[in-house]
Amino acid sequence: NKEFGIKFGHKIKNKTIILAPSGLERRRGTRVLLKSILSLSNKTLFRDMFFIFAYRKDNKEYLKEREFMEKVFKDNKISNFVFLEDFDPIKKIINISDIIVYPVLSIKEKQEIPMILLESLAMKKPIIISEIQPLNEVFSKCSTRIGNHEELANTIIKMLQNKDLRINLGENGRKLILDEFYIKKIAESYEKIYDELGRNK
Repeated sequence: NKEFGIKFGHKIKNKTIILAPSGLERRRGTRVLLKSILSLSNKTLFRDMFFIFAYRKDNKEYLKEREFMEKVFKDNKISNFVFLEDFDPIKKIINISDIIVYPVLSIKEKQEIPMILLESLAMKKPIIISEIQPLNEVFSKCSTRIGNHEELANTIIKMLQNKDLRINLGENGRKLILDEFYIKKIAESYEKIYDELGRNK
């Protein structure tokens, strides 16, 4: 994205970009990722990373959480990050990212798989997700699953050091989208057309 590149190009050049698009709420795993970043900050490889926190202003908690995270980063002299508020289209940010992190603690309130993960997989991006249902079942062959912040930190390092792993997960993710979700979406669209035709008879 040209606008993003102009503003942050000097910060992301030659960096491994890690996108966290799950929003700024504790239930969406912000503290898990924050603890991981603090753990990573003492490692040499940390200087090769850049974190993007993408979120929408859809509740009151995001501002409080952002202020908390910014204070923690400032206190620990961490500057390789950026918060993106209501960035659209998010696909442009996914495109420049190397790793997608989605450490949500629960998705019980949602019946469907998060679209942001499907979009990431369609673009062959490797994803790191929490060990929760149904994500761990649906994405078993195209993701790395974590249970706590230490596992997340270790997984980020593993992916950063292993390009072949990132490529393999990305390819598997793309295949999953084409084999399962793309066909399902087409079927649902035809079903909707048939329903409408039936009502018009």
